[in-house]
Amino acid sequence: MSESRNSFEDKIYLSLRHYSNVHRGSGLFSMISTSLYEEARKIVLGYLSCDKSYVVIFCSPYRASGLAKNLDQGSYKIISGDMAGLNIGLSAIAVKKGKLPPEGPFHSGGGTTVLVSADRVAWAAAPDRFEAGTPSIINVIAFARALQCLKMKGAEVSREKLKISEDPDDLDGLSGRVLLDRLQESVIGRNIPVPVSNGISSYINLDYAASTPALLPAWRAYLQALFSGCENDPGLISRAKAAISQLLNAPAEKYDIIFTSNTTESINIVAEGTDGSSVLVSILEHNSNDLPWRLKHNVVRLPVDKYGFISQAELENILASNPQIKILAMSGASNVTGTCNDLAEISKTAHHHGVKVLIDAAQLIAHRRVDMDSCETDFLVFSGHKAYAPFGTGVLVARKGSLNFSDEEWNGIRSSGEKNVAGINALGESLSMLNRVGMDLIMKNEQDLLRKAIREMSEIKGIQIFGLNDPDSAAMDQRVGVISFFIKDVWPDKIAKGLAQRGIGIRYGCHCAHILVKHILNVSPRLQKFQFVIAWLFRSVRFPGVARISFGIGITEADILQFTRTLKEIAGKKHSHPSDIKSRMDEYANSVKEKVFGL
Repeated sequence: MSESRNSFEDKIYLSLRHYSNVHRGSGLFSMISTSLYEEARKIVLGYLSCDKSYVVIFCSPYRASGLAKNLDQGSYKIISGDMAGLNIGLSAIAVKKGKLPPEGPFHSGGGTTVLVSADRVAWAAAPDRFEAGTPSIINVIAFARALQCLKMKGAEVSREKLKISEDPDDLDGLSGRVLLDRLQESVIGRNIPVPVSNGISSYINLDYAASTPALLPAWRAYLQALFSGCENDPGLISRAKAAISQLLNAPAEKYDIIFTSNTTESINIVAEGTDGSSVLVSILEHNSNDLPWRLKHNVVRLPVDKYGFISQAELENILASNPQIKILAMSGASNVTGTCNDLAEISKTAHHHGVKVLIDAAQLIAHRRVDMDSCETDFLVFSGHKAYAPFGTGVLVARKGSLNFSDEEWNGIRSSGEKNVAGINALGESLSMLNRVGMDLIMKNEQDLLRKAIREMSEIKGIQIFGLNDPDSAAMDQRVGVISFFIKDVWPDKIAKGLAQRGIGIRYGCHCAHILVKHILNVSPRLQKFQFVIAWLFRSVRFPGVARISFGIGITEADILQFTRTLKEIAGKKHSHPSDIKSRMDEYANSVKEKVFGL
């Protein structure tokens, strides 16, 4: 039995239509992506003839090599995407559970922990402990399906051309508002009918801060380079680098552009490639811009005010009194409060003290203009899955000569990231589209939605919106479209569940920013200690944190109004749902899994 390329691509496209970040989302799409991702582990185990005493870890070739060095020979089996004929830069390691390192992971960051504080970490169980950052979900699904094809008698993937019925008219020559409107139509996964508590409704994805859906042009670019034999165009990687350089104003003569698997891996690489001195880290940071520094550096904390802004005077004082600080690690935009600090002023202050600056632009890259050359930024990191190209590519932009690696180490890092030719090509196309629209227009469009959402949400009794929350203030321009909130007497998980049952996907919890969430919720030191006891006893526990919505190109004002109407019902406890809604959602998710992986 063989599967045509057309059929293979249709199955991956179906996964992409229901794409969301895995494990920690509350909507139906997150539920579906998680189910497909975990099924892929089982398929890898079956292909490698491993039983349940093994656990599968998905990672980049670079990270796989580092993990393998810490494993006993004969305790693991490894397979890569290129062995399945795919240019996705993905490795899968099946390891005997009792042979995994008991200590912290080789690379740390988002998803590797249960709970984090300023001075302690409760690591997650395997495999999560070894899958730092957002995994390459679509690539994993494609890889697993390819392995299924390899097991079929006489299986091969033929070269039929894929035809997508939703393909819009040619976008060549379009720019500005016209292109933005067309791109909004091309966001894959918009308006899919799904089961809800009162029947069927179009799905609304308000979880862009976790992972963005794909633009159709990015999907086409992905397919262009997905299969072995399609990667031989030497211009694919150079064109992607040119798009990144242009969007960030990062001249090629000043900056190196290195491809990785995600933002987390990029930051781990900078932490490995810089001297083991002190690093100043703001309390705004996602775990991915905190935990990697702890492995090799002394971490000094930079406080923020109640809105998430740093004090320039306090920054100056900390740097002046701590000459051992050599790096400042700072988020461009908070994934909890949406706060955007003044990166130009921060860089100016840091450089005055001889301190290099790393900007985590994961939440910034797709939402507003970034100018590395003007800000004299030393390092900038981001991921394609935050910029409408969720195909497993991360980016590290580094000032030339700023990292200390041998030629052999550099070759290993570069070759690992550049194996994902399909993801790189998709990211280059997506960023080219954003650049043609214009980041100022994208920012204005998002600001209108942000102000509308906060204005509507503010009418709900007992709601607390974190960060800047006056929709009429000019200061609102200093935050992106991320809104974290809390409603008195309604737990965040209940909010998320209620919205999910009405076809709206959001996220709740600590959002891999535990230190900041504890700060804005005023969690006492005593309660934090108790939380760690619970985390160590029960690894699967999930702390409620705050509810969060987030949006981007694919969200409309109608989506915001539907969300706020539903949220008001939940807050007023007028929301009810039939007892069969969970079974209907499960049935829908299972039907997608069967279509993707069914033989």
